[in-house]
Amino acid sequence: MTTDSMLPFPLVGEGSAVRGLLSHNCGRAAPLNRVCLGDSLSTQCRCCIVCRPQPPLRGFTLVELLVVITIIGILVALISVVAVNALYQAKQVRIKFEVDQMDAAMKSFKQQYGAYPPCDLRTPAANTGLKSFVSKAFPRYNQGLNGAQLAADLQTAGVNTAVFDPARALAFWLSGFNPDVTHPFTDSTTVTLPYTGSRTPLYGFDKTRLLFASTIGSEVAGQPATASARTGNLVYVPAGGQGVPFVYYDYRAYTIAAANPQPVSPARFAFNPSSGEAQPYALDANNNGVVDVAPGADTWANADSFQIISAGQDGNFGAAVATASPKLFPRGTNYDTAGADDDNVTNFNDKASLEDAKP
Repeated sequence: MTTDSMLPFPLVGEGSAVRGLLSHNCGRAAPLNRVCLGDSLSTQCRCCIVCRPQPPLRGFTLVELLVVITIIGILVALISVVAVNALYQAKQVRIKFEVDQMDAAMKSFKQQYGAYPPCDLRTPAANTGLKSFVSKAFPRYNQGLNGAQLAADLQTAGVNTAVFDPARALAFWLSGFNPDVTHPFTDSTTVTLPYTGSRTPLYGFDKTRLLFASTIGSEVAGQPATASARTGNLVYVPAGGQGVPFVYYDYRAYTIAAANPQPVSPARFAFNPSSGEAQPYALDANNNGVVDVAPGADTWANADSFQIISAGQDGNFGAAVATASPKLFPRGTNYDTAGADDDNVTNFNDKASLEDAKP
């Protein structure tokens, strides 16, 4: 119970309000209302809410600051690793999406023209695979079996048959043909590159990533300005792929020789000195890491159709192949054990990289 001796002035009565003057912590004398509420005493000051001295504020010690900074650093590092991995996977998935879309376009190509196109257009006069395909796909093309005229028409269409390769093949065949079925490789008006003129592409190429390659490893974006520059061909590069193009191998580019998968020219493809070497993949049926000599033991991936391969984000297909044997997936002969093959993206599995597809 509060007593009069506890107050600087007499208490009129319990539960009643009294007024007086009090010297406050702020140094001022001001009216003060005190209300006795049973055993408690409520004080309300008009000039300051709390009259008693405030405890001093306490800051962080150096040790506490170092602990907090260390924890923040660890969290940032963890988040950075996760973010980088997520960005990497997103880019791989985008490349895989394009590979799958081109795979679908090639399958539509076969439905429309009766066969998969060859990746080798070199020496048309002696190229029986090319002439056989042209005769089947374009029966009204009266020059289909005339190798010299076929070579001239391809050259007019912007194809340099002397340096044609699996990268140029993909862009060329999916760029469409002249609606005039008697002249599928040339336009009825001014001749332009494969993706222009009257042609209707079979695939929706991003033209900013269609590059004109005058020679292997030397490319410029867009269409060349002069007709004399049309002696090269177009290649298509993935977004974020270091400028190394997709490649296309049809089943004619690999064969079973002496009961082993053996690549044939021009299956070995190097775009530039830092891109490694692309080659069709064979599947290691016994998972023993070597090409088996027993008939049917190891087979080509997509043995009856084609392979589309991207070098992935590192722009490296894998180490140059030293022998005539194929690259054996998932781990074996000619497969780059240093990992350059691992981020390659293909159409013969449903994963975003060969590494993800390993058993």
